[in-house]
Amino acid sequence: MFSTGLTKFDHASVEAKIGYQFKDHALLEEACTHSSYRQIDPYCKDNERLEFLGDSVLDIVVAERLYRNGCDLDPGNMTLFKARVVSNSACARYTKFLGLHLHLKRSGGTPISSGMLANQFEAVLGALWLEEAESTISSLLFGRCYPIVAELLDIDDHKTTLHRYLVALGKQPVWGYSISLSDGGVTFTATVRGRSGNTSFSGRDSSIKEAERSAAKALLDWDRTSIRVPTRRPSLRQRLISWASSIEEAEELAADASEGKHATNSND
Repeated sequence: MFSTGLTKFDHASVEAKIGYQFKDHALLEEACTHSSYRQIDPYCKDNERLEFLGDSVLDIVVAERLYRNGCDLDPGNMTLFKARVVSNSACARYTKFLGLHLHLKRSGGTPISSGMLANQFEAVLGALWLEEAESTISSLLFGRCYPIVAELLDIDDHKTTLHRYLVALGKQPVWGYSISLSDGGVTFTATVRGRSGNTSFSGRDSSIKEAERSAAKALLDWDRTSIRVPTRRPSLRQRLISWASSIEEAEELAADASEGKHATNSND
């Protein structure tokens, strides 16, 4: 029996979580089969060989990403960052974040361990590699799993994290802006809607960028409560992944409004 209580491997659900339709469904099922399942089906293929392949695939994909996007990083820091993204604990988190652990085939008496989850993620990467789906591997790790990667690399630009996360799910964040004036100056309010489009989240600050980050963080916290979004100030590590610019029109409007207020005060 499946540890999830399923009677048949649900290829479609796993493919939806990965964002790819396999040409060889047996390959995907193999990637999600722990060796303990041989107690039930002695003739099944477990994921150990695919995990071996996927381990190397993960290394090369992350190394290439760091080489292309981390131009300011020396080899020592590149090694440090790669170790964080490809670690067993990180791979286990990717698996749970995507919900792949719900489809892991194992014997009924075998508890799920962090190592099993890490092996499952790497096995899925190995299967994608054999399907020649290199672009899917990159989008899976740096798109759908980006909130985890951002945390591991201490990238705290919540707006970028939200954008990449939603785009990987086939969605786009919808932003709205308003400006208020007071004796204390200009206050920006940024509002964003996420996956459902029905619930909005807002952030307020004297800086439009900070207002955007606050709103994005609020949405991420609500949408993925299992993810701890970093709160440190931006650092050089943000150069690993480009970040979106703020809304220039709103800043110009704020400047015009502020000038209008000063002009009014000077006439009084």
